[in-house]
Amino acid sequence: MVTDPVTLAYHPHYIDEHLINAAAHSGRNEEAFHLALININNLEDIRRELGELACKGVLCAVADAVREMLSDTGEGSFLARFDETTFFLATGCISHEELQNRLFQLVRQAPCLPILFQGKPVPPRLSAGFLTCPPGKYHIFRKCGKSHTPADGLMLPAPDEYLQAGTILKDVQDLLEQASHQPSGIAGRIL
Repeated sequence: MVTDPVTLAYHPHYIDEHLINAAAHSGRNEEAFHLALININNLEDIRRELGELACKGVLCAVADAVREMLSDTGEGSFLARFDETTFFLATGCISHEELQNRLFQLVRQAPCLPILFQGKPVPPRLSAGFLTCPPGKYHIFRKCGKSHTPADGLMLPAPDEYLQAGTILKDVQDLLEQASHQPSGIAGRIL
């Protein structure tokens, strides 16, 4: 019920709940907090040409590659399905530049993932958009009109207020759209 049986990533409806907790945790320490969307650009082509089983193999391989990329990012990191072709990632413990390098490497190496279907390789094409919230800040709540840091002594916004503000995921989606038009396949920025 919590995870997708194919990829073992969280279901999409768990993103909001986990995102609030991960952002709150990151705001209490000196670690950057990152959000990313990783899209499999050719998944619909694979489904049309090879069928659903090949798609499941690609989804599983990409999820495993993302998990391996994040193996040292500590507690609070999580991977979820965002939609049919896209994974959502929230993580900390690394710098903006390090995440950029890892995503670039993932996108570049994706066509070489060891995915075979009926004896033929099935190379996924990926793109990724990501956003970094600087260490120790509650930038993720910036649109709510309340305190950005616990030092201000004000209460953090309730999850409902975050969801109504809802711009942070739109920002990452815009970056993913930009990434699909970039030669590198990635686009990112720092809040």
